[in-house]
Amino acid sequence: VEVGARCHGGDGLWVKVANECFGQNQVEATIFSYLDEERFNAIPAEPTLRQAYGAIKWLINYQEGMFERMDEECMSRITSQTSSYRGHQVFLAPGKHVIKTQTCFSWAGCIILANPSQETLETDYGMIEEMEKTSLFHVKSPSADCPDEVTAIKSCAVAVVDPFSTGAVLAFELSQLGYKIYAVYSSNLDQLSNLQNLVPQGLSLSFDKVVPFDSNIATLAAKLTDSPLVTLSAVLAGAETGVELADQLSELLGLRSNGTNHSEERRNKFAMGEAVRHAGLRAVKQVKSESIDEIEKWIHEEIKPQQDDFKVIVKPMDSAGSEGVTLCRSVDEVRAAFDSILGKVNNLGLLNKAVLVQEYLEGQEYVVDMVSRDGQHKVVAVWAYDRRAANGAGFVCFGQRLLALQDEPQVAAIINYQRKVVDALGIRHGPTHGEVKWCRGEPVLVEVGARCHGGDGLWVKVANECFGQNQVEATIFSYLDEERFNAIPAEPTLRQAYGAIKWLINYQEGMFERMDEECMSRITSQTSSYRGHQVFLAPGKHVIKTQTCFSWAGCIILANPSQETLETDYGMIEEMEKTSLFHVKSPSADCPDEVTAIKSCAVAVVDPFSTGAVLAFELSQLGYKIYAVYSSNLDQLSNLQNLVPQGLSLSFDKVVPFDSNIATLAAKLTDSPLVTLSAVLAGAETGVELADQLSELLGLRSNGTNHSEERRNKFAMGEAVRHAGLRAVKQVKSESIDEIEKWIHEEIKPQQDDFKVIVKPMDSAGSEGVTLCRSVDEVRAAFDSILGKVNNLGLLNKAVLVQEYLEGQEYVVDMVSRDGQHKVVAVWAYDRRAANGAGFVCFGQRLLALQDEPQVAAIINYQRKVVDALGIRHGPTHGEVKWCRGEPVLVEVGARC
Repeated sequence: VEVGARCHGGDGLWVKVANECFGQNQVEATIFSYLDEERFNAIPAEPTLRQAYGAIKWLINYQEGMFERMDEECMSRITSQTSSYRGHQVFLAPGKHVIKTQTCFSWAGCIILANPSQETLETDYGMIEEMEKTSLFHVKSPSADCPDEVTAIKSCAVAVVDPFSTGAVLAFELSQLGYKIYAVYSSNLDQLSNLQNLVPQGLSLSFDKVVPFDSNIATLAAKLTDSPLVTLSAVLAGAETGVELADQLSELLGLRSNGTNHSEERRNKFAMGEAVRHAGLRAVKQVKSESIDEIEKWIHEEIKPQQDDFKVIVKPMDSAGSEGVTLCRSVDEVRAAFDSILGKVNNLGLLNKAVLVQEYLEGQEYVVDMVSRDGQHKVVAVWAYDRRAANGAGFVCFGQRLLALQDEPQVAAIINYQRKVVDALGIRHGPTHGEVKWCRGEPVLVEVGARCHGGDGLWVKVANECFGQNQVEATIFSYLDEERFNAIPAEPTLRQAYGAIKWLINYQEGMFERMDEECMSRITSQTSSYRGHQVFLAPGKHVIKTQTCFSWAGCIILANPSQETLETDYGMIEEMEKTSLFHVKSPSADCPDEVTAIKSCAVAVVDPFSTGAVLAFELSQLGYKIYAVYSSNLDQLSNLQNLVPQGLSLSFDKVVPFDSNIATLAAKLTDSPLVTLSAVLAGAETGVELADQLSELLGLRSNGTNHSEERRNKFAMGEAVRHAGLRAVKQVKSESIDEIEKWIHEEIKPQQDDFKVIVKPMDSAGSEGVTLCRSVDEVRAAFDSILGKVNNLGLLNKAVLVQEYLEGQEYVVDMVSRDGQHKVVAVWAYDRRAANGAGFVCFGQRLLALQDEPQVAAIINYQRKVVDALGIRHGPTHGEVKWCRGEPVLVEVGARC
């Protein structure tokens, strides 16, 4: 049918089935094919030694309307009463409009199945299929008295600028309320690469539109409002980097906005301090400069430090967390800090064009989280930071404790001060995250961000348990629900529990191996305050000592009705992290270059979506640096970006956005003298051609570009197979319906009662746009629905492909190759049937062994010749083949997993 020179897609959900049935999978085998010849050679030529039977049951939805929930009784039967059950994912979001399943892009979810008994497996598969037809999904159809209900659900969108860290949580919560989510980026993605890694683990986030950076604000605004069926309700800042652009866009579009008059004061720490001083409030003494001489002069004239009490703060003008913030105790230390900041790009992707020096504020640091609407400022949380010196840094945040108004006498004064600060900065709407020191009996601003509290939103659970509210939810109300905003208390007073976040501090450098099982067991099962945790370190990765929020090792979320118990649990965790919580392998004396070796190899993955994301993750677990490369602008890849498996925590060491100049991309991939680029792999179908180009140009293991067109273009693919003397599908491609009709009559010669041809796009994925036509009129309609449209791969359909209809069972052959040696790691039988007006809905797929069906061996032999015909000598292929009239015929093949 066709073959892709990439891994089998489906978000890699089949990996677990393949492992249980045959002890191997194509993702792992792909890595071996490029990077480990010995382990590649150990892979059997075909899958024969079955340990179990396996299948993926893709969930088919037969209803249109608003998805409410999965049926609890059905899901309980599936997960606890079917012995084949191995896991599941739901692709539908409560409150979102859903359509009937017709392609892989509208599956409702999947159930992963494996069983030693084939009969039991088939019984379980059939039971799930009956459920999906009747009771598995609760979907609310438009009611007779509200015919516009579905339209209303579809009609509102919110744009989130830089949806990272808590901004990702904000976007997710908005999506759960039924809003379409537009992701806007304030810079090119290579500048935002550090922030992209700050998406909370396990958060399944998808966007309805992606708007990449453009320096022309009017162009961005036009892209946000180009759909006549969607109303843009708000533009919100997700991360610190998005504040300025959110102000600009919301003001230009006439939405609720803080405007641009005070944008500079809200983003620039020096301007912020001066605005606070101008409003008559206590502000920190400060100077900004590009000159160390000017800074030294200011210190001596304004701070007048005593020799035994020299303390000033040196920091970047724009940054996040405590990055680059240094407590200096001498002029020499000031000079060193100045040199480490000026001209460097910080973790927000911003160039440090000047250095900020401030007086040192003695005292406890607090955080005031507020939300505002029309200048009414409500405090939703006050936190006390636990900042101390560690690992050579002066302000490492060990944790944060949640306070009530009555807990400490200064809290009321801090809140009153912070309300005036927010007024001075022109903030009338939305969230603020203010850091304030209580210094010599009065509050003094450290800084304030016009966005939600960061830390990946991990504090949300604590805030909810302690006060029944959180800043993310309140931010949504402040922009979109006046009544619920008005119901928020002015300050947090009615405490239900005590809460804290314990940020995990790592004191070692080397290769992270694992968390200590005994310690984690004590924390999770023997501390009554435990409410959850996240580990930010990846096994096999080089780790550094914690000095800023960007090098935390993880966090433990704590809440308890007893303050004493909470403090005891907090202290116990701190003792563990100093001694036994982390297993980190330090460079050994006989291998001093060990850490360097871990750091020195990278793999580039072009379009790391679907199984490509799994491939990138598995490579990272082996210790490789991961470079994400994009084959198009992100607005063209928006559908693919949503195909990242739920729960997969994936971060990149470098992000290389699209550039039409291949040499420029290659230079960006190899610009580090300390890192060796080991391979360039295609993650998704869209990345195959660029992966071929880059790997060939860089002299890496490559399929080259001689046959790239045949590997990506389905028509050229079929002709290459025919040219190799193999059975190939009869086909024609054209932009002319007249030419297509002429070809049908001359080549297919259909009988009136047996008219069957396939009409499909030239480049697409899954069964998108593939139509079985039974008349010339249906061919014309399918032609019109394809030509000139942009498909789900973000590619323009410039021509239409028409092929003979291949009767018979469809199979998938997943192979990996090295130096032209092709190994079959899995053969699947697709369960394709008509449903919901579509002819080829995939209900599921079953995993086969060589001996299961007599035609499997012939299909494998045929597919090896197909792969040779397409010039594929290395890496994965995912080939779809029909068994038609006693012989195999290619549908298509992808040169990826």
